[in-house]
Amino acid sequence: MIEDPLLPGASVHQYPVGTSLAWAMDDLARAYGMDVELIEVFDSEAHLARETWEATYPAAGVALYLKAVPGIEGAIAIFASVAGSWVSGLTFLGGGLLAQAVGLAVTFGIQAIANSFMSPDQPEIGNSSGPQRYSLSGAQNRLVQWGAIPIVMGRMRVTPPYGAVPYTEVRGVDQYLRMVFLWGRGPVRLSDIRIGNTPISSFQGVEIEHDLNGYSGLGLYPSDAAQQSLNVNCTHQWVTRTTEPDTDEFGVTITFPSGIYEITDEGAQGDLSFNVTAQYRKAGTAAWTTFYYISGEWERTDLVRLAANARPGARAQYEVRVLVNMAPGDKGRSDDGVLTALRSFRHEAPVNAPGIAKTALVIKASDQLNGAIDELNAIVERQIPIWNGVDWSQRGFSANPAALYRDVLTGPSNARPVTAANVADHNLGEWYEHCAALGLTYENYLDRQSVSAVLGAIATAGFASPTMYDDKFGVVIDRARDTVVQAITPRNSWGFAGQINAPEELQALRVQFRNRSKDYADDEVIVYAEGYSAANATLYEVVNPEGISTAAQGQLMGRFLLLSRILRAEPYQVSMDFEHLLARRGDLVAFSHDAALVGDVAGRIKAVDGTTLTVDEPVTFEAGIAYNVRVRTRDAQMLLLTAAGTGTTAQFEVSNAAGLNPGDLFMFGQVGSESRLCVISDIERGDDLQANIALLPYVPELYEAIDQGVHESNLSEPVGFSKVGPVQPRIVGVVSDERALPRSATGDVQPAILVYFDPGFAPAGNARVTRTQYMLVSWRETGADEWRSEIVSALAGEVRISGVTARRSYDIQLVAQDAEFRTSEAALVSGHVVTGLAAPPPAVATFRTSANGSQVYLEWTYPAIVGDVVGYEIRYHPDQGVTDWRIMSRVADNVPRAARSIMAPSTVGSYAIKPFDALGIRSVEALYLSSAISDPALTNVIAVLSDAPDFAGVRDGVTFLDGGLQLDGSAVMADWATLDEVENLLRPYGNDTPLNPVGTYTLSEPFDLTGVYTVHADFDIRIEVASYRALVSDWANLSDLADLTGGVTGDEYSVEVQMRYSREDVASGFTWSEWQTFRPGEITARHLDFRAVLETTDPAVSPSIEALTVSIDVPDRVARGDEITSGAGAKPITFSPAFTATPSITVTAQDMQAGDYQEITGKSREGFTVTFRNQAGTAVSRTFDWQAIGYGRELGT
Repeated sequence: MIEDPLLPGASVHQYPVGTSLAWAMDDLARAYGMDVELIEVFDSEAHLARETWEATYPAAGVALYLKAVPGIEGAIAIFASVAGSWVSGLTFLGGGLLAQAVGLAVTFGIQAIANSFMSPDQPEIGNSSGPQRYSLSGAQNRLVQWGAIPIVMGRMRVTPPYGAVPYTEVRGVDQYLRMVFLWGRGPVRLSDIRIGNTPISSFQGVEIEHDLNGYSGLGLYPSDAAQQSLNVNCTHQWVTRTTEPDTDEFGVTITFPSGIYEITDEGAQGDLSFNVTAQYRKAGTAAWTTFYYISGEWERTDLVRLAANARPGARAQYEVRVLVNMAPGDKGRSDDGVLTALRSFRHEAPVNAPGIAKTALVIKASDQLNGAIDELNAIVERQIPIWNGVDWSQRGFSANPAALYRDVLTGPSNARPVTAANVADHNLGEWYEHCAALGLTYENYLDRQSVSAVLGAIATAGFASPTMYDDKFGVVIDRARDTVVQAITPRNSWGFAGQINAPEELQALRVQFRNRSKDYADDEVIVYAEGYSAANATLYEVVNPEGISTAAQGQLMGRFLLLSRILRAEPYQVSMDFEHLLARRGDLVAFSHDAALVGDVAGRIKAVDGTTLTVDEPVTFEAGIAYNVRVRTRDAQMLLLTAAGTGTTAQFEVSNAAGLNPGDLFMFGQVGSESRLCVISDIERGDDLQANIALLPYVPELYEAIDQGVHESNLSEPVGFSKVGPVQPRIVGVVSDERALPRSATGDVQPAILVYFDPGFAPAGNARVTRTQYMLVSWRETGADEWRSEIVSALAGEVRISGVTARRSYDIQLVAQDAEFRTSEAALVSGHVVTGLAAPPPAVATFRTSANGSQVYLEWTYPAIVGDVVGYEIRYHPDQGVTDWRIMSRVADNVPRAARSIMAPSTVGSYAIKPFDALGIRSVEALYLSSAISDPALTNVIAVLSDAPDFAGVRDGVTFLDGGLQLDGSAVMADWATLDEVENLLRPYGNDTPLNPVGTYTLSEPFDLTGVYTVHADFDIRIEVASYRALVSDWANLSDLADLTGGVTGDEYSVEVQMRYSREDVASGFTWSEWQTFRPGEITARHLDFRAVLETTDPAVSPSIEALTVSIDVPDRVARGDEITSGAGAKPITFSPAFTATPSITVTAQDMQAGDYQEITGKSREGFTVTFRNQAGTAVSRTFDWQAIGYGRELGT
């Protein structure tokens, strides 16, 4: 403590606990060279009698007020404090007057609020870890009946209240939920609507309707509902009922009391076929419109309730009819269906307050919701008038504090709005531009705050304070000024009071806010005092400015508060008469006062003679020192002049006396010290045009630091996340190919990003680092403004991000959180491109054959199967040892994902397999096997079908080109422009003409077996590739090519041999079966037809069929009969079934007599006749055996 506490740098004496008050006062008196008898001590307002000092031992933190009684020069008062505290009652730019005091006061602690125009929440003095912080979480939709409807200020993620009680309804067999939500005063716009953290688009059965202006009804949430309770049997008969008049929507409920089932022949319950139809028409019209139909076969033994609604689009009265049809069942069925209810709805606004933005939502509750939705939220922005540089006629979505301030004053949310004529529009426009230049915003969600409180909070966010300009609402902007408008001296003021804020050492200020970039989660930035950083700061204080939502603005606010407590440490107060009317709050004034040791002399001018002034208070000039005089003229002009004189005198020369008059105020002193520039922080008017004036020192460096974004003496580290909290997590890996893809219950696969993370480890013994409990995962599409977020357990080690799009770039950010939601620095991955389904799946692991009689099993293993694999393609070639996918034909193209084997006929050749994904992308590598297994039965080739080399069969979408069948890319002549533009007649527009994606070639004639036979059919096909992008000039990199055909892999195209058959006789007419994949093997038919199907997914690549042969074999057959008695006559033998051709027949008799012989006649494929004769030629009866050797079995004609 120094002798004059008004000088900067006044210290504070602190005494250890256990020191008596008497000893402390003696020590203090000695330090100041004063008589201890002149010191009076007060504890708050209570006077401590001197005789009690010896027995008084103040506790820790006690603040004592010391008052000097007359006898001490300057009559000062001293206030000492061990622990600092914030001065209350002082707002931005003073807000309230400094407390009246007889002398001067010295206070300690942070005085940033008192020393600025702002009034954020009062901070807390923390320990080394700072105060505890709790995240705003668990916000819920709720019904606030008769409560205030919240309003969005700027932009905010909002969990809105219900506008009415949610209710459920039945549609079909599913339950649906109807709700209405209130977003506050409109117009608003919405984005990123979620239920909890899940986008609304991820839910099924969602209908949503918005009234974002607040003046329309909501069709999805009717305000008036009427129900007719019925119980009318509508099975096999139409039942008609009429809705209420003026109906917008109606619904019916059909009930099956005992379920839906049939009674089978065995007496069990089984599926019953049924259908339900509901129709409507406007009353008095003829045509019916179906609005609900369902059919099926159900076995339901419990009550079944079906419901449906219709919105015809016009308000009227409607007739509604319902019909139920039910099969009779084998032995009976469940009870009839009945119409149990008809509901009528009238759509009107469920909220009768005009201008309230709202949303109606209908969502399927079955299988995806657990009760009513209470976590619906969205980003909400409200449209308000904004400044266009001239006036406020333009409207837009803005968080600029000036626009919001004006909207609070004049908008409909104010119960008593002021008119535009009562608003200082140009003052607010100037503030708008100031906020825009500094990037200042205000974003909040308000419900019950007073208008004055909201105006104050908005002004604080914009570095301003509410005020009045000529009875118009405006603000005082706390910014740099250069025009001095008034002089305040002891000659035009009285009642001076001053204060020196000598705060204790502050190491860091934590500015807490809701972070827009983190989806408005609670966050903070730390601003360090000079000489401190994260490495050595242990004492933190916290401030919670309302409405701040960016780290940059939080840092700016923290910097301003720290600088204000240092640079505005000496506020003053004076009283003035009507002269105070020359200045307003926020104006710059020149202040001089002997009690504050500001300026040397102040007084009035007595006379002006040329450049010589005569004043009423003598001034003193010292040699070698330059002096100034500041004058306030009678017409309120402020002049700063140089002064010259000698010694102590009442007359001196000035540089320019023009405009000076007797009676003008003057302030005299050394250059730069004749006065002190101050800002009027508050004016408290009294009676008789008197007023109390509060002043704050004007410090240009404060505003320079704000404008420049840095203040070297007070900030040593840029903004960052709290260093008191979890350590920064580590992103171990990010994948978005098939390994990351989830599969839904329906088997659908969607792109996703799988992020692997390590929560990080704290250095041993570091008490500043807390344990990570949660991981806040945020992501956005690269370049976008909005982040989406979710929180997972830190122990999970990974998180899957859904709702992304393949081949787009995303930024991913991980922030660790502890149990109190303190956050770490972020770990960031930028520009990750989602692979999605684009990567080819891996090949199967093994591929082999297993024989089973005339069939062979193709078997494979696939342990590395990925999420988007949906099936397998298998190809075949009749030669063994083939390992070229491109020349093989397809024999199976949609083998299910879960399969690990497929049956094929026993045949010699080569097989190959590739898995494919949901986009049809196949593995790069195929696995091959050679099969030497074939049917050992003897065969007889009865037909070889081939159209090579000219392929004269039926071509559809294919052409014969370069010795093979290819997909056609030619155009019809009508499409040609001029003949000289046609390069060749098969591909008239050159190689760039796109090929047909699919084409077929059918062999020229179907084959007739003349009867129904079981035959073995096989094929031999030779495939090459025709690539019209195989020009060297079209190649990018040679290393990218699979071969010199231009990089064709075979996955671009396929060839499949198909067959159809009939078992009917031509004479009676026959119908073909559907075309089906032809696999070598047995088939029973009379007529056979074959074709090749060519397909391509590349318009410049076609398969080319060089040869196609189909072989039809009939197995050998032996028929026989033993111990047959011929009888005395011709004995007919019938082959059953008949052979394909007449077989070789052998007859062996067992009891022939001498001279007997046999005659075999009528031999055919169907049988023969044998007759035995004796030597006389007479037919006799003999016993014989027979055998027929041939091929084929005729099963029909």
